[in-house]
Order: sequence, then C-alpha cells, then structure tokens
Amino acid sequence: MKGRAFWILVVALALAATVVLWRRGRTPSPPVASVAIPVPATPPAPSPATAIAATASASPPALPTPAPVIPAAAKSVPEVPIQDGKTIDFSSGVPVVKDDPNEKAAIDRAVKAMDDAAKDVTFGPPQSIPARPAVADPEKK
Repeated sequence: MKGRAFWILVVALALAATVVLWRRGRTPSPPVASVAIPVPATPPAPSPATAIAATASASPPALPTPAPVIPAAAKSVPEVPIQDGKTIDFSSGVPVVKDDPNEKAAIDRAVKAMDDAAKDVTFGPPQSIPARPAVADPEKK
C-alpha cells in the first residue's frame, strides 16, 4: 500500500511540473517600447557632370602616415648583468640587484638542498628500443 501511494505522489508531482512548465512557455513576453529613431536627411546626389568635374580637378587623397616602428632592442629596457651571489628583484617592475646576507644564506641553503637531492642520481646506458615487426603490405597478395 505504501508503494502505491509513493507512485501516485510521483505521478502527481510530474504532472504538476509539466503543467507549470507548459504554462510558463505560453506566457506572453512584455511589450517592447517602440522608439522612433530620427533618420538624417541625405544630401541630393550631384549630377554626373558635376561629379566627373569634381573628381578630375581634385587632388588625390593623402595617404595616412604610418606610425613609426620602434624595434624591440631600441626600447628602454634596463639590462642587468648576472652577478654571482646576488639576487635580482623584479617585484617593483624594475630590476634591482640585491646583495643581502640573508639572501646569500637562502641561496646557499637552496644550493645545498639541491646538491643533497641530486647526489645519488645516476644515469645508466640508454636502453635499446625493440624493432617493430614488419607489417605485410596489403597490395602484395
């Protein structure tokens, strides 16, 4: 009996959802306000004789001058040489060379950690790759 009541409830909910969705699709959209857009009056077209005379006497249009191209090397990019034991800070947008004892200690710790991690790494001889079996050509039958 409980199973029958459950299925009746499921069917009733599905029917209610279908009715709600069907009615929602049929509701009219709100009216759109019409706005009159003024159209500017076009000037009268010149007669063909006037147009030909105007184009014959007019000088050709001037071409726009292109913007100057600045090569990438000519831009003002500050060059900072790499210096051993010093750090370069780019956080301000400009390279700043720092020679701080705390930075040196951090670099030394990082180098020691990398050396310790890589001390047992060895590389063996390259392994040979097995040859692929030959595939029979389907045209040679």
